[in-house]
This record gives sequence, structure tokens and C-alpha cells, in this order.
Amino acid sequence: MSMLSSRGLPTYFLLGHIITDGLAIILAGIFAWGLRGLDFIEEIRPVIYFNELQFSGWISLVTLYSICWVFVFAIVGLYNHPWRFSIGVLFQKILIGSLGGGALLLAWFFWQREMFNSRFLILAWVVCTFLVVFLTHLLMRVYMQYLMRRGYGTHSLVIIGNESEVTYVRESIIKNPQWGWRIAKILSPQEIFKNTEFQWETVEALLLLTGERTPALEERAGELADAFQLELLIGAGSLSARAENMHADSIAGIPLIRCSVTPLIGWGMIIKRIFDIVVSLLALPFFFIIMIPCAIAIRLNSPGPIFVALPRVGLRGKIFLMYKFRSMVVNAPEMKEELRNNNERSDGPLFKMSRDPRITKVGMWLRSWSIDELPQIINVLRGEMSLVGPRPHEPSEIAQYLLRQKKVLAVRPGITGLAQINGRSSLPFVEEIKFDSWYVQAWSLWLDITIIAQTLPVLLRRQNAV
Repeated sequence: MSMLSSRGLPTYFLLGHIITDGLAIILAGIFAWGLRGLDFIEEIRPVIYFNELQFSGWISLVTLYSICWVFVFAIVGLYNHPWRFSIGVLFQKILIGSLGGGALLLAWFFWQREMFNSRFLILAWVVCTFLVVFLTHLLMRVYMQYLMRRGYGTHSLVIIGNESEVTYVRESIIKNPQWGWRIAKILSPQEIFKNTEFQWETVEALLLLTGERTPALEERAGELADAFQLELLIGAGSLSARAENMHADSIAGIPLIRCSVTPLIGWGMIIKRIFDIVVSLLALPFFFIIMIPCAIAIRLNSPGPIFVALPRVGLRGKIFLMYKFRSMVVNAPEMKEELRNNNERSDGPLFKMSRDPRITKVGMWLRSWSIDELPQIINVLRGEMSLVGPRPHEPSEIAQYLLRQKKVLAVRPGITGLAQINGRSSLPFVEEIKFDSWYVQAWSLWLDITIIAQTLPVLLRRQNAV
């Protein structure tokens, strides 16, 4: 994905804000140190204990605490599309975050029952943090809006509403490209049911602005949002009962409710990605230990490569190559067409045979322990998969999904997941989709940890693995 793509640019700017805020807090700490030693400051408040504190100790404290301070800014909502804030809102959030970070630091000293050498130094650090962070946000805001005026990083939007209802919003968006919205199409409430040829894959948000809301219209809008991983924006005057992952927002001064398909946006996405990378790196030595005997066994059992790269559908429908230890004969794809009439799963698009002749003897053992899935750690490190997520499926299978079932494409597929620990291959397709859809909607880091912890007992039982 290009750094200047529609979806990618805001993500890079979010990371940029986090990094620059951390550096700004450190820089503010250095400024505060310099201020404490100025002559006119000493005249106002003489330095008594300052010489006992070394710069190396101060900069260590500043560097470590800058991470905590960034989290405080995140809690007050500073990183929720900051380029869309008014200057007043931006000022307010940074002020609250600066004061909150300073208060948390003082609370820490109080809890440790320690007296800090210079109270002025802490106060100066808080003030400098507010000023430097506010300045960096203003500069990044100007640059972000400059790019958006030229079409970079904008989000394509479909508006649902009658002409009289959407005119003001449409004109406001056109006049203010720095908001980051680009109108792809305007549909009336009736057209949303008829317009089947529109390329929804190119859209990123759906704005429901009509006052003529009906259960059928709300269901159709939610169905499209789930199927194509769209943010659903609902005008406060047309608020539906769709309640998951709701956040307040506005366009052209009109209050909206933002309904995301999943909490895996913003900080949720970053936290999950960091978790995936750290755990995968820790698991790599285990993977290399297992790989050698598996490679020897696969080669001795049947001719063909040790690894296979299989096409699977990932985040937002993007196709990638999923790595596995080879557990089938080399001509397995061709044999699948011949065996399709023997498919034991008639409840959905998936193919499954309890005694699949394509699986080798070593492959049967690898699958019973799910060892054949271990190379997918490489997919996780490459950002194509996650440790936990919906089960990855073939493009031909995804093509048969109903519209509402494509909700599972809103997140990266996982090596393990709710479906895997609740029946593995024996789970009916409808139940698998229910588990995966619930995971997409209710994700939390603790849920990922719980699923990983429950995966090992499931593997040890070795049931329904093939």
C-alpha cells in the first residue's frame, strides 16, 4: 500500500503524531531543565536542591515517562482524527492531557513517598510539554490538510439521503477538502436497494443522513457497512439501533454517530499489531526447532516441497499467500475438483472430507497437532495475518459468502481464533461465521490472550483437526 493511499495516509499520520508527541515531551523536558538554570529564574526562586539532580538522571526520567504521557494523551482522545479537530478542541485536549500527565507524575512521587529535587522543574516540564506538543500538532495539521487539499489521504464517502437533506453537507465537504472527505456518490433511500452495480469496494464510509429511516433501510446500510468494511456514519436525527463501537463525530457541524465494524481501528489496531509482532518474535525459536524434523519427515514421506504458499483472502478482501507445511500431495488442487462431489459440508462454501485421500501420512499427523500452521508466523510478521482472528479462507469460498458474512474481512485472519477453539473443522459454517463475526465486533486484547491460552488444551485433545 502506498504511503499516500487513501486508507494509509491517516494511519501514517496517526503514528507520526504518536512519535512526534513522544519526542516533543522529551524536548520539553530538556527545555525545562534549561529554564531552571537561568539567572532570572534563580532570582525569582533560588535553586536549593537543583545541583543534587544530574542531567543524566533527569533525561532518563523524561524519556521513560514520555511513553506514559503519550498514553494519557490517547486516553483524552487526542489521536482520534486530530486533523479534523477545531483549534479550540485541539487546544483543550492537549491542555487536559498535559495537566493529566503532570498530575499522574506527582501522584507517582507521592505513592513512592519521594520528594523530587525541584517542583519548579516539574511545573516547567508540564508547561513546556503543552506548548511544544500544541505547536507540533499545529504544524502536522497544516501539512496534513495541505495533502488532503490535493487529494491525498481523503476518505471516499457515499451519502444516503434526499436532495434537500444532503445539499448543505455536500457543499460543505466540497468547500473544505481539508476535512479529508471525498464524495463518491449520493444515493436516495430508494436507490440504496436498487444500485447493485456500484463499486462499494472503492468506498470507505457510508453516511446515513436521511430522516426517512425504516428498519429495512437501517438493515441494508448495516449490511453494506459490514460486507465492505465501511465506517457507518449516522445523522443524529436518523439514529438507528445499531449500537456496537459507537463514537461521536460531526461533518459540517452536523452531529453524527460513527459506527465502526470493529474496535480494531486507531489504538486498537496498533496495540494488536504490537502484540502480534512481540509474541511472534518470541515464538520464532520454537518454530525453527520444530521446522527441521518436520522438513525431514515431509521429504521422506512424499515428493514435493516442504512448504506451500496458498492463496487466501485477508484484510478488506486483499489476497495474500498463506504459508504452511505441506500436508497434501503435490497435485491436491487438481484432485479437489475430482472430489468435490464427496464434500461432507453442505452448509456453506467450504470443502471438507473426513478421509481426504490428498492428505499424506505425515500431513495427517501435522494436522492433528496443527503443526502445519506454524509457518503462518511469517505471515503475521509480514502483516498479512494475526495470531488471533477469523479463519482464513480461499478466494473461491469467499466469493460464495453472503453480503453480511463478509464482515469477517474487516480484520486480519488469524492462526487461531474463536472458531478454532470451539470445534475446529467440525464446526458448521454458519456457527463459524457467528463466532468470527462476534470476534470482529467485540475484539479486545484480553480476548486475544484468552483465545491463545485456550488454544493449547484444544490442540492436546487433537479432536476435529482435519
